[in-house]
Amino acid sequence: MSGMEFALTNGMSKPPPKHHDPLPEVEVSGILRQFLLTPYGAVQGVILEDGTVGKVNKRTSIDPTKLARGEKLTLRGAGERYPLGMTLRLAEIERENGDLLRFPDKEKKHHGHKHDHTHLELRAS
Repeated sequence: MSGMEFALTNGMSKPPPKHHDPLPEVEVSGILRQFLLTPYGAVQGVILEDGTVGKVNKRTSIDPTKLARGEKLTLRGAGERYPLGMTLRLAEIERENGDLLRFPDKEKKHHGHKHDHTHLELRAS
């Protein structure tokens, strides 16, 4: 068996982790460069001038009228530094004037399922 075959066999023998470790809480400040948009035009995140990316969960959006490009912001949430920069799941954004924008930590669940607040009511006619 060659060294390469052994490395591949040995590397694949470990099962993948079942759960991800929680990300640490981080705080980072910087200048707002641009917004991250969904395909539908909702603002789902911000990018700072240093490349830091802050995103909210899928069921939340950021009101772009509350922030201005070029403004200094402090982002707080769970995140980590990666080779291409810092990325975090936003808990809150603090503006330089002290205003806070807060975002829910997790998507709401109803009886163990995601709850999208859409209900269909059927009535007999």
